[in-house]
Amino acid sequence: MTVHTRECHCDPKTLAVVRHRFQGLKHPIACTATSTRSNKKQSSRNCSYHRITREIPSRVCSSGLQAQTLLNMSPGSIGILVLVVYLLKKVYDFIQTACDLHLLGKKDPPKEYFTGAVVWVVGASQGIGKALARQWAQHGARLILSSRKKESLVQLKQELVSTYGIEEGNVFVLPIDITESYKNVENTVHQAHEHFGRIDYVVYNVGASQHAPVEETSHDVAMQLVGMNFLGHVALARAVQSFFLSQGHGHHVVIGSMAAVVPSPGQAVYSATKSALRSYFLSMASELDSRGTHVSVICPGPVDVGKDTQPRKVYGKDGLIEQKNTKKSRARVDVDMFTKLALRAVYNKVDECWITKHPVLLMGYLLRLLPRLGMNILKKIGPGRVKQFHTGTGTGYDVMMMLDGKNK
Repeated sequence: MTVHTRECHCDPKTLAVVRHRFQGLKHPIACTATSTRSNKKQSSRNCSYHRITREIPSRVCSSGLQAQTLLNMSPGSIGILVLVVYLLKKVYDFIQTACDLHLLGKKDPPKEYFTGAVVWVVGASQGIGKALARQWAQHGARLILSSRKKESLVQLKQELVSTYGIEEGNVFVLPIDITESYKNVENTVHQAHEHFGRIDYVVYNVGASQHAPVEETSHDVAMQLVGMNFLGHVALARAVQSFFLSQGHGHHVVIGSMAAVVPSPGQAVYSATKSALRSYFLSMASELDSRGTHVSVICPGPVDVGKDTQPRKVYGKDGLIEQKNTKKSRARVDVDMFTKLALRAVYNKVDECWITKHPVLLMGYLLRLLPRLGMNILKKIGPGRVKQFHTGTGTGYDVMMMLDGKNK
């Protein structure tokens, strides 16, 4: 490359920059400025350096300038830049995630971690409980399957044996109704413990949902929900805990609900029972963690269990009803993703986690960080959500529809 210095009044440093910047171009750059004293100042402005760097600076040496800029930054500025990048990454993760940021940063369990562990899934005949049993079977756990529906449990056992290669003797079917007397619950716990000689994990998944306005919900429905969603679990945990303390370890895995974190319009009693369940087990954790008893309260939002086209039974104002809503919601978490995240929480001994998508996840953080704003939003969408449950249309998670109070 040739640069004619005799015709240019640019200083030597400028010419060095010209040579450096235009190195590698297809055509050499020659200075076109004249060298008369009268137009010395003008020639400096018209030379190739000034002309071409105005036209193509980013194409010529943008990477070099960026590197030089970083080198010239102070340590404090670099620290701020790193922090900004980190925060932007967290914002992106928050938008894309289906769980809280604490659980998102945890590791999945090694495949062999639960091998041989005794996992008692209470409420295993359908939905989340059945999916969790499948997930633990894939990890090689020994399973105790319980619910009120013995036939469904026997079918699940056959599926686990044939599909996942689990030995038939490593799956024990044990029917239970946790709303019965404490004596019956205690006897069932003894049978569960005797079968394998120990219990490592108990999954509390029994429960029922509710769709009814608060002023129309009968007292009988409220009492049934309290018994099934809360008091039954208290009885079961009380009976199990003596074995956990005697063997020196144990883990309560509680399937709660985001309704315990975010007040749920149209589900007032359900939300209250899940809040009580959450508080009870977290209080237990604060008492017994140092003695080897761990608690993980897992709060799911809506989960797609693969039966969206079939009506499910929930409590209405006077008793069980078939929920008319069969629409899929984009806010639902896939059940396989849910079970994997749940096992991640158990493996890391997370005290509490949220497994849900937006807008429920966003409302959870709003109510923690900006509670007044969160409650104001809930008051706006509450009537619309109750109307959706009453008519059986909508999903209950479409914010715009709830704000309009319409069912489109």
